[in-house]
Amino acid sequence: MGAAAATVVFLILTVAAMLLYPGGRVGERTSVGYAFFTNYFSDLGQTQTHSGASNTSSLVLFCMALVAIAFGLPLFFAAYSRMLGGLTRFPWTTQFAVVCAVGTAISFLGVAATP
Repeated sequence: MGAAAATVVFLILTVAAMLLYPGGRVGERTSVGYAFFTNYFSDLGQTQTHSGASNTSSLVLFCMALVAIAFGLPLFFAAYSRMLGGLTRFPWTTQFAVVCAVGTAISFLGVAATP
């Protein structure tokens, strides 16, 4: 899966997780559905919502989205490094970006593994 495909998969799965989110947020347990500006993004990865409802479907989709982006991010920065490596005055910066992308990908996998 390429970096662009991983991004599209991430967006689709995240939107689907938002649509399936049963509801509830900090301070307002009776709310219905996911509110983009008042729910936390990480609410999608909880096993239960703030209202106490099961959040299994959103959790699974959110974890799949994180895994997709965890594989796509290093691919993007590796291509970025190859593309800009000879053009920049400091070529080590693009290599450093790849290392940071791999660290970020591992972190995304960690978030997906610990709902």
